[in-house]
Amino acid sequence: MQHIDLQFKIASSQDRASLPLLNYYLGFLPLNTAERLKKRFRFTRGNLEFATWIKPSQIASCVRQAGDRGFSVWVSADKHSVFFYGVALIANRRKRTKVLNWLRSLARPGDYGHVLLKDETGNMQLLKIKSPGHCVFAELNLFSSAR
Repeated sequence: MQHIDLQFKIASSQDRASLPLLNYYLGFLPLNTAERLKKRFRFTRGNLEFATWIKPSQIASCVRQAGDRGFSVWVSADKHSVFFYGVALIANRRKRTKVLNWLRSLARPGDYGHVLLKDETGNMQLLKIKSPGHCVFAELNLFSSAR
């Protein structure tokens, strides 16, 4: 997979209700793999999605920590890099801040990830997160469900 800035087009209310960050990254996979993962996450709902690159040595601890926080996850690894995706329903702003700080701590040094936040009205905010020692969260885009 490539590291690129994300640009979403939320076309319908069904798209807004689904997992747009997951669907974006699935677009880079072979069709059969993408379909299998879509089926796996088809009943999963959340107001926070993340996608980041982690060190191979972090896989077990990241999956455990994500599970402890209520995330459904997908990990894709080769011998050089690990792509880590998760989605969960985060109850309040304080918990969301803790999750964002945890996600920032996961990113490989010098690398970044993405977080998509949805509020109760369907508005979405896409954040770019960097590893510790780099700039704090940088907002990339803001989406509104209003038509």
